[in-house]
Order: sequence, then structure tokens, then C-alpha cells
Amino acid sequence: MNPRTILRVMKVVHTVIWAFFVLMICAIWVFAAQTKFVAAARAIAVVLIEVAVLGFNHGQCPLGKIVERYTDDRAANFDIYLPTWLAGCTKPVSDRCSAGASFSQQCVGRRRPHEGRRGCSI
Repeated sequence: MNPRTILRVMKVVHTVIWAFFVLMICAIWVFAAQTKFVAAARAIAVVLIEVAVLGFNHGQCPLGKIVERYTDDRAANFDIYLPTWLAGCTKPVSDRCSAGASFSQQCVGRRRPHEGRRGCSI
């Protein structure tokens, strides 16, 4: 395969993986709002895998390092099919969304529907 083809394939793979993790982060919010805590916990676990991979790579996506071999371009979106403005702010936004989704899952999980008021005369 020539380098241009490899570059395109890697950018498509990176974009699909990115979209999957964005979907998982959104799923945490949806599952938490629906009080589907097991599903929310599974989505959190998937996102934590991504966090671990990024952590082991000093905050950098390992696919970016592979794509670097095939291009001299170093724009924010050199390794993914996203607009430059979005590619440049993906990490801070996803970090905040992941943390917020996990927090909301914890908060909603603490609320319990009232199961009747035993012993209450009101």
C-alpha cells in the first residue's frame, strides 16, 4: 500500500473510534437519566479503557503517532477526519463530558423513588 492510502485508512479508523467513544460518553448521560445504572456503568467502563490508553501514552492517542509516519502535516486534525476547530478541542471537551456524565450517574443513582411511608401518619 502506498503512504497516502495508509494515511486515509488510518484517518478513517481514528474517526470511527473517536465517534464510538463520543457515543459512549453520550450514552452515559442517557443511561443515567433513564436510571439504567448497569448500562451506564458499562459505558463508563468502556470510556475508562480509553482513558487508560491515553494515560499510558502521556495523553496522546496512539493512532496519532502511527499517522505521523505518513505525513508531515501537524494540524490539529492531521490524524482524523474532523474540522480543525473540533479536533483541537476534542480532548478537553470529552474529559469534561466524561467526568460530568460519571458524576450525574452517581447523583441520579443516589435518588430512590419513594416506596411508601411506613410509620408515617401524614
